[in-house]
This record gives sequence, C-alpha cells and structure tokens, in this order.
Amino acid sequence: MHSSNARAVHGEGLVKRYVRGAVSRSEGQKGSLPGCSADDVLQAVHLILRQELGTGYLECLGEALESTFRGSPAHEALKFAVRTALSRARSTVDKRKLRGLPQEVALDREIEDRTWGGIALVDLTLDLHATLDTFTLQERLIWQRCAEGKTLREIGAEIALPFQRVGEIRQRLMRKVGDRLGICLTRP
Repeated sequence: MHSSNARAVHGEGLVKRYVRGAVSRSEGQKGSLPGCSADDVLQAVHLILRQELGTGYLECLGEALESTFRGSPAHEALKFAVRTALSRARSTVDKRKLRGLPQEVALDREIEDRTWGGIALVDLTLDLHATLDTFTLQERLIWQRCAEGKTLREIGAEIALPFQRVGEIRQRLMRKVGDRLGICLTRP
C-alpha cells in the first residue's frame, strides 16, 4: 500500500493525463477551445472533483488506481468532471458570442514577459480593451478608421459627420485611452 501523499501524487498525475487526453480529443473533434486552455479545464476539473469527492479527492483517485479503476466511483466522478468542465468551457464562449458580449482571448505567451516603460504589456493590453469596451458604436468606428490610417475628412464622409466633429471625437477618445493607460496621447 502507498501512503496518502503518494496516492495524492498518483491521483494528481492521473487527473492531468486524463484532462490533457480529453482536451486533445475534444479539440480534434470540435476544434480548439476558444478563450481557454487545457490548464483552465484542468483547474475546473479539480474544482468539480473537490465538490463531488471532497477534499481528499486526489487520494481517493490514487487509491482507486491501486485497485480496479475503470468503473469505480472515482473513475465515474473523473469522467463527469472532465465532461462538465469541457462543456462549460465551450458553452460560456458560445453564450457570449450569441449575446454579442466581449470574447475572451487567449493571451500570447510572448506578451506576458514584455514591458513598456516599466509597465507590463499585459496590464496595458487589459486596460486598453476595458477602455475600448466603453466606446459607443460611433466612437469605435472612428477609432478603427483612425487606426486604419484614414483622414478625418474620409472618416467624416463615411459616417456623415463634419470632419471637425470627427476630430473632436478622436481627441476625446485619445484623452480617454491616455487617461486609462496613464500616458499622454494628445498634444498639450
């Protein structure tokens, strides 16, 4: 017999392998998990297993490995947890799409370590997205057209506004974004 710590380690390894395999099969059948990773699913599985089997769930899984695992209550709980976590991961994104809500996007690992002026780019990116989410439809359109390099006159003609008004809106947006990011994007 193994000690409870050894069982917990075996249980942890089992959960990781089982989740990674299930995520890989799911992505092969239905495409990649939008807005989350295998680690997110693994964390959700741990939470569900803790609810289903209690705080000693890893030891319970490790103990089940020592005997007949397939068909055991621990195996059934693990299958349930993985199915539930995968289903939740997919349905959350689908619901957000249907409702037109902002989508979660997986963060590029290269960005995590970069800084700009001593501030992590991750923080700046999150602040920028939060600010852009507050823009009205007209403000978003002006912001996008400015980013595309269009002139104020071209934007004004496209949305039927005088170019001076487009310029005022652009200035307001630049101040809004600059205030949120803590940088000056406008002329003093």
